[in-house]
Amino acid sequence: MNLAEYQAAATRVAFDESPSEEDLTFLGDRDRWLVYRGLVRSRFFSVVKSAFPRLAGFIDLDPLVVAWLAKAPPTARLFRLLPEQFFSSVDWNAFPVWQRELAILEISGWMTRYDNAPFPEVTDFAFERIPAVNPTAMILRFNHPVYHIERTEFPARPGNLCVYRGPNQKAMMWSLNDMSAALFMRFQVGDADVTTCVKEVCEARGAAIDEAFLEKLGEVIAGALERGILLGSLA
Repeated sequence: MNLAEYQAAATRVAFDESPSEEDLTFLGDRDRWLVYRGLVRSRFFSVVKSAFPRLAGFIDLDPLVVAWLAKAPPTARLFRLLPEQFFSSVDWNAFPVWQRELAILEISGWMTRYDNAPFPEVTDFAFERIPAVNPTAMILRFNHPVYHIERTEFPARPGNLCVYRGPNQKAMMWSLNDMSAALFMRFQVGDADVTTCVKEVCEARGAAIDEAFLEKLGEVIAGALERGILLGSLA
């Protein structure tokens, strides 16, 4: 027995849909290895359900986890990365659109909680400076209001959502209209001041920069600063 053969057999016992008697015999102490298999798999099932708690209320995730483990055994050393590998292994096109969008929302929230992107040095917000956007922020477009946590049915209704990490490593959400979503996506590029970004987005969307628009813009900017989506301006 060499180490590579031993590791390969142990991996198959842990992750194959059903462990082979050949591998169990090869490894020795069959009962101990079956207990080990159960412990390992239980942890994987648990972390996936932790990342997709609402989705787990609508579909049975267990068969998807079984297929993932058998098809592409996880390679991440950190358990927090496993839900992303699980998500990538599933053909979400086989599910209703709203379930696919709910999966996207939950994995996005999970990823923002553990995003290690460095936060920039900032100064007070000014329209003449480049906006500093929370590096964990994601602007997502949905065709169903899956972000309404209290709902159990999701009729088609398009909308935008900013998902970002708030205090205490919590994933936060903020609904945005189409104009606000376009503005924040432009802000995220990080190569122009706020005034320039606003002009570019308004020109592209054929929107007039009038008094009503500026009043609404001020409310959106204030809301983003209060929530920590906008951090200020780049120093």
